This record gives sequence, C-alpha cells and structure tokens, in this order.
Amino acid sequence: MSRKTDVNNSLPLYFQVYSSLLERINQGEFIGEKPLPPERQLTRDYGVSRITIVKAMDRLKNEGVIDRQHGRGTFVRSTKLVSQLHNQQNFFDQLQFDPLQHSAQPVVWQLLDHGFFPAPPKVAEWFHLESNSLHFQAALLLKTAGEAVGYHHIGVRRELAIRDNAEQLDEQYLLNYLRELPGQHDCHCRRGFEAISAGEEEARWLGVAVGSPVLMVDHLYTDAAGQVVQFIRSFCRGDRFRYNL
Repeated sequence: MSRKTDVNNSLPLYFQVYSSLLERINQGEFIGEKPLPPERQLTRDYGVSRITIVKAMDRLKNEGVIDRQHGRGTFVRSTKLVSQLHNQQNFFDQLQFDPLQHSAQPVVWQLLDHGFFPAPPKVAEWFHLESNSLHFQAALLLKTAGEAVGYHHIGVRRELAIRDNAEQLDEQYLLNYLRELPGQHDCHCRRGFEAISAGEEEARWLGVAVGSPVLMVDHLYTDAAGQVVQFIRSFCRGDRFRYNL
C-alpha cells in the first residue's frame, strides 16, 4: 500500500510522515507486540530519505507515543492513565487517558475487600489518625485492558460509615458512595505524592516485580470542622500512570 508524501504540500515531509504514522497508531495498526516497520521499509513506503523518517520517529518518541527497544524494534507505548487534578474534582473522576496515547480502553474498578480495620501505621501517621482505631476501609484495583494500573486503599471515618451502613452496600453502590462522599460534606482536599519502590503487597496486586518504581499518591478529605471524612492511599504503576497538577 503506497503512502507516498506530497512534495506540493506546504507541510514538511517529516511532519507528513509523523502525521501518517500517528494516525495509523491511533487506528490500532500496531498493537501489543507488533512493532512499527523498520526505517528501511518506511523510507520505501513514504518515498523519503532515512533522515526524514528518523526525524518523524524522533517526534513520536519525544511525545511519548513510541519506544525504541534495542534489538527488537520500535513499539507503541502502553496506554497511560493520567490524574488531571482540579481543586473540586473527586478522586475517581480525575482519571483520564493520555490524549497522545492510542486505543484507550475503559477503566474498571474492582473491589478486593472492605470492612472495619485499623488504619495501617503509615496511613495513620500521614492522616493524623489513631493507629489502633477502626475505620471503614475498601481495597480497590484499577484496571484497563485487563491489566492493573493502580492499587488503592480508601478509608471513611468510622461514625460516617456506620451511619451510612457502608459495610452492607454491594460493590456498585459502595463505589458510588465512596465517589460522592467528599462532595456531600463540602470537603477540602490535601494531596501528596512520592515515588517509592513497590513492596510485596503492591507488587502482587499490580503485577510488577518487588522494588519496581511506583507512585504513591495520598488524598485527605476534611470537612469544614477539620474532621477527616475520607482518606485514600494509592499505589500506581510507574510505567502506566502520570500525575498532572
């Protein structure tokens, strides 16, 4: 199939090649382990010099669309989720796909466990909670295309969870409850994040090796009286997640 560039077009040749390749990527022509054609084939397909192909490929790489793997070829990067933060936006609705990425799949929330548990020591310390006090907590896995991207612990202040009978809610109602709770209390949100190495628990749920880089993101929602309403600690795969401010 001929994909020759147009010398009469006002756009530079490399940009014509770049645009064509990006369109092919977005249409899903190169998915999974299928690499892009080698440079020699692309020069024939587009009727341009190798320098033009290299310039087009460099632009795709610099935009995070492709990765060059030595000895294997050039592959489309895995789809990334982005947390695009706005002050009043809740945690669940911050997530979107990187617009530069191809064939975005729906995100799926999977409930792993829920009930009343003591806050983990590190969570209790960060959120200024009593470590031996019970809070309602839910463990969730965020997936896209069948692959885990984030592992999340979401906690609710004990008296609120008891009042709202959170432990008896089925999965869908519980997800909606956790999504809407901060807005119902007109909460202020404090956030923090840091890069860490995955421990055994995070590695197991995220499907990565122990010690792999993950992004730990904390959200603390407090009401007008300064009381904690909801707290979230998330572990996100470093290769599949980006945090925007």
